[in-house]
Amino acid sequence: MVYDWVLPYPLPELSVVEDNGLRIVIYHGFQHDNEAERFDFARRFGAKILIYGHTHIPVIKEDDGVILLNPGSIALPKQTPGVPTLASIKNGEISILNLNNGKVIESYKYF
Repeated sequence: MVYDWVLPYPLPELSVVEDNGLRIVIYHGFQHDNEAERFDFARRFGAKILIYGHTHIPVIKEDDGVILLNPGSIALPKQTPGVPTLASIKNGEISILNLNNGKVIESYKYF
């Protein structure tokens, strides 16, 4: 378990979700300092998508079939400008949405 001083409860180290052959690993992200480490971590689990937070900056990046997804933050956005965001994974497409206006700010088709 991960005990984070910000949260009043422990977080699991990671979660693995599989849906119709799509494997997704979800974790906080503080465990790795850079994208290369995150891509390697995802590959160890055979994941197509690694979802992480930690930086509060929205990201969709792909490398050799593995996708890193940071949905950003709805409460503490850190990108400039600081816009609240969330991510959607639906019908083979990942979208990051601006919660102020509902518009897609970034998307990626993986199927």
